[in-house]
Amino acid sequence: MATIEIKDDNLVIHIIGVDKLLSLRSQLTVPLKDIRSVAVRPADARGQGEVRAYRVAGAFIPGTVTAGYFWVAGGLGTTPKPSIEALHRAKTAVEEWTYDTGGFKQRAVEYVTKAIEEVTNGAQEGRLNLEEEGKGWAFYDLHDPDKTIGIDVEHAKVRRIVIEVDGITPEEAVQRIKAATAK
Repeated sequence: MATIEIKDDNLVIHIIGVDKLLSLRSQLTVPLKDIRSVAVRPADARGQGEVRAYRVAGAFIPGTVTAGYFWVAGGLGTTPKPSIEALHRAKTAVEEWTYDTGGFKQRAVEYVTKAIEEVTNGAQEGRLNLEEEGKGWAFYDLHDPDKTIGIDVEHAKVRRIVIEVDGITPEEAVQRIKAATAK
């Protein structure tokens, strides 16, 4: 488990209890300006979603503890590439429809094309690399996925942090971090 603290222009994550030993860390400091996004109960805290992580240093006992450093071979939340690729596959599938009444096919193609444009433009405005594969280092410290937050970080060795917060709800933690990054 971990506690969070906003100190100066940084998010300081304090690892507490036996997790210091398990995760091989007692603290992480992340500049607020490098936080891309923060979310409550991310899918990868439950081992779901597109994230494929391999333990490098720390502890992993399925259903009990995930703590330490992991190499993520794909699926980090800071990349729009998987979403854009999925939308292109959807567009291709719609274009291959053989039966169309009432112009549904054309409207569906238009909607998917618009979605591709919106995701691409949003990624460019957010200064996200459209070719990024979603690979990199992640740090996890959790026992209970229902008490976790996920933090995506830019310009850091560790690009994804998933921690179980102690003393406050995940929603409160996310609000606190979002308020600090908005300043």
